[in-house]
Parts: sequence; structure tokens; C-alpha cells
Amino acid sequence: MSSRLKSPATRLLEAAEEKALLGRWIEAREPAALNALVAAHRPLVLKIANRYRSHGLPHGDLVQEGHVGLLEAAHRFDPRRDVRFATYAQWWIKSAIQEFVLRNGAAVRTVTSSRQKSLMFALSHLLRGGRDLAAEDRAYLARRYGVSPAAVDRLTLRLGARDQSLDGALAPGSDLTLADAIADDAPGPEEIAIAADEARRRRERLAAALAALPERERRIVAERHLGEEAPLLREIGGRFGVSKERVRQLEKRALDRLRRLLADGRAAEA
Repeated sequence: MSSRLKSPATRLLEAAEEKALLGRWIEAREPAALNALVAAHRPLVLKIANRYRSHGLPHGDLVQEGHVGLLEAAHRFDPRRDVRFATYAQWWIKSAIQEFVLRNGAAVRTVTSSRQKSLMFALSHLLRGGRDLAAEDRAYLARRYGVSPAAVDRLTLRLGARDQSLDGALAPGSDLTLADAIADDAPGPEEIAIAADEARRRRERLAAALAALPERERRIVAERHLGEEAPLLREIGGRFGVSKERVRQLEKRALDRLRRLLADGRAAEA
């Protein structure tokens, strides 16, 4: 057996050991106990994140969102439940990744040509570096990739609206980043509470926005963006008795509505 498999960071916890760690974390808020729980369940985050790779989003971002869900599960778990922590945590991990896919997958799917894809990767690199694009930068990119300046602006907005990166602050005015929250050194209770509260609010906004959609549009969004494998348009069209182009139109309309509803929800909380 390899040393990696023997590592405490990847081995499975025995039920008694898990119970003891949960007790130390929930009752005494011991950072070391939380760190051990998170480390032991990272393989679960990776396993769930791998199921969503077909949506075209960076694997690292999927893993990052899964860790946010794992942290929230640790913060919310009730030790009186007759259930293992992994069983409970996988729901939160999956929920966090699903919301990320829904909010960010559309920007990838609407990029179809090779030039647009090249532009998307160039923009992603620039935006991740924290660079603000001036008008001359956008004009250069439009010429370089053979698209209109308006197309550059639209894609910049889509990519810029994505969830915070690993270097993004957990809260306005805070120096703490998500990278800090999922690092080997365990975050403190305050940081966990911030991440958990934000994840909870995002899920509530998403649930409310989905509920406001017509049933057919809601089902299309759920199948195309919330499942582990996105079915083809023609497969959904066959179930609804419409053409794949009609499904595409309904999907676009639903996603546009969702983005507006989610934006309105965030503005209302501001």
C-alpha cells in the first residue's frame, strides 16, 4: 500500500474516531478537530466534483465550491443524528457545486466557436489576475480574436459575475480568503460561520429563483444544469415533445430569468 493511502489526510475515519472529532469541534470548537474532519473528507469532495467535469468548468473551481459545502456541513452537523458525517456532508457538497454549475456553466455553454473559446480563456486569465480591463484592452481583444467589442463586454460581464476565486475575500473588508478557509491550517469558527452563512443565503436565493420559473423551464434547468450529467437538447425535447431548438430557447429564457432573479435577490439583501 502506498504512503499516500496510509496518510492521515486521506484515510477513512473509524466511526468512534469520527464521533470524537465531531464532539471536539461542535462542543469545544477545536480547530484541530475541524482540520482533521475536513482533511479526511477531501476525497469525498474530489469524488463529487469529478462528476460535474462535463459541464466545462475548471475542476479546481468545482473542488473549491465543494470545500465550501464541506465546511458548512461541519458547521451544521448535529451529532445526535443517527448518520455518518460523510452521508450528511455529501448533500451540502453536492448542493454547493450544483449552484456553482448553474450560475457559471451558462457562460461556458454560450461560447461555441474556437475564437470565442480562445477569448474566454484569455479573459479568464486576465480577470483571475485581478486586472481591470480598460477600453483599449477590450478593443485589442476584439481585434485579436475577431469578435465585436460588444461580445468582449458581454463575456467579461459573464466571467466577472462568477463566484469569488480562491484569492477572493470571504466577506467585504475582510483579509481572509477562501484559500485560507480550505487550507491545511483549519479556519476558526468565525471564518466558518461567514462561509456557511453566505452559502446558506445563496442556496435560499437559488431555491426561490427556481420556484419562480414556469414548471417546464424549471425542469429544463434542473436537468441541464443541476444534474451530474447534462442530457442533450434533443433528449429533453423528446420528453417534452418539442424540437431541440425549442428546448434551447426555453433554456436560454430560463437562465436569463434566473440571473435576473438572483441579481434582484442579492440587491435586496445589500
